[in-house]
Amino acid sequence: MTRQSSRKPGRRFPSTTEWFCLMALMMAMAALPIDITLPALPIFVDSFSLANANTAQTIITTYMLGFALGQIFMVRFPMPGVENRY
Repeated sequence: MTRQSSRKPGRRFPSTTEWFCLMALMMAMAALPIDITLPALPIFVDSFSLANANTAQTIITTYMLGFALGQIFMVRFPMPGVENRY
């Protein structure tokens, strides 16, 4: 008696190395905008003539909130047709 696989034919699962590389890339892409923006905060203060330098830090807060809300939104309301692709 042969054991039936639960995988659908034609679907390729990533290897462990591919999976770790993909996860590392995704984490790096989340941190990259912050790493680019932090050195530019004094330039934002000068360009927008901000009275308080801490006001420029709201850019980082807004990015983090947008990133978090985007993930929640994509989990709660996935793109149509995604569940039928595999």
